[in-house]
Amino acid sequence: MKHLRRLMLLVLAVGGCMCGGCGRSNNTSSQSQSGSSNSSTPPGTLAGQGVPPSSNNEQSLQAAVAQSRQEYDQMVRTGQGLKIVSLPNPPTGPGMPLPDYVNFYEISDRYPTYLLCTYKVNENHYDPSNEPGWFQAALLQIRGSGPGKFPSTLQSVAIIIANSAEWSASTFEQCHKVGAIFNLKDVFDPSRDPSQLVAQASMDHHPFVYDPQQPTTDQQQSWVIVERAMGAGTAAGPQ
Repeated sequence: MKHLRRLMLLVLAVGGCMCGGCGRSNNTSSQSQSGSSNSSTPPGTLAGQGVPPSSNNEQSLQAAVAQSRQEYDQMVRTGQGLKIVSLPNPPTGPGMPLPDYVNFYEISDRYPTYLLCTYKVNENHYDPSNEPGWFQAALLQIRGSGPGKFPSTLQSVAIIIANSAEWSASTFEQCHKVGAIFNLKDVFDPSRDPSQLVAQASMDHHPFVYDPQQPTTDQQQSWVIVERAMGAGTAAGPQ
């Protein structure tokens, strides 16, 4: 009986010691975790959560890239009054230059009833006798896209033939060879022969003005042909 009582006291003593040790250990561990959380938790991460998983980092990176691209597209497409949103243009961007013999369209708040179309050819020996055929090709591309691809406010299209073989800083103005303005209603009318539309058009052999001292050189000054057609000379045109 005495032996049993002594054994029970020993068990209670050992149990109390272990409990006390565990309590101290838990307190120390808690303090260590709290200190680590306060000192090393990344910004935007709640204490106790630790570093986000790599999948979350990847998703954040993809979201940031997508947002940057969206902001860049918005800046390019709506900056300086230039809009190319929703127009049937070929895809372009870094490493993706505009293809030759394909229309590129622009619209501007300055001239809300005009569509500007650049048809870029690539001719080492530019032959003006080919211009009627290039105008016809540009007109047929517009007709093929259909009126639903363009804003309903447009009434006319100014087509400029540009030769990319002469595309350089010193010849940038000269490489825009010729331009002409067409009624969009006639362009979309399948009964109208494009060759006849070209034959009846008034040709402008200086449709582009390049002034490196002016801002938005490649945007605003490409509308010179429209300004002339509106009788505005080199003025800004309607606001």
